[in-house]
Amino acid sequence: MKIYLKDNVYEAAKKRIARIFDEFENVIVSISGGKDSTAVMELALEVAREKSRLPLKAMFIDQEDEWSYTIDYIRHVKSRPEIQLYWFQVPVLETSAANHQDQYLNSWDPEQKDRWMREKEPDAYWTDDIPAIHKYADEFKGVLEEGRNLIFGGERYANIGGVLAEESLVRFGATTA
Repeated sequence: MKIYLKDNVYEAAKKRIARIFDEFENVIVSISGGKDSTAVMELALEVAREKSRLPLKAMFIDQEDEWSYTIDYIRHVKSRPEIQLYWFQVPVLETSAANHQDQYLNSWDPEQKDRWMREKEPDAYWTDDIPAIHKYADEFKGVLEEGRNLIFGGERYANIGGVLAEESLVRFGATTA
């Protein structure tokens, strides 16, 4: 069920993000390079400026099979002085939609370096930085958890993300539960 508020979407989003900054010393935005996470990152950046909480921390998990324009955009984000970007390029086992022969894509597999779609970024975090990811059945979730623990050293934090919940009931449920 949707509940309509007096504030417009922009005002309501900024209020919610401001509350997060008020309640948490450590705040990070997860970005994918898509329009939804970019919009949330820009809103969080506005709030961080207003509250003198710069640079804004952002986290990007590079799945290797990203569009070249996405990588160019993430490099642009990384160049912005108001943003401290943590770029993770670690092996992650994902279901493959690229072909019918391989059920999984093992992104950034060090044993398949000759098959990588592009070279690693020189200062991206790698397996040596977060070796604990290999204990997870869902390694993507493990990268998120261990990456944030690496950034905040086990301290309490809030993670802000932007997803288009209208595209999927699973996403809608994840963002409203």
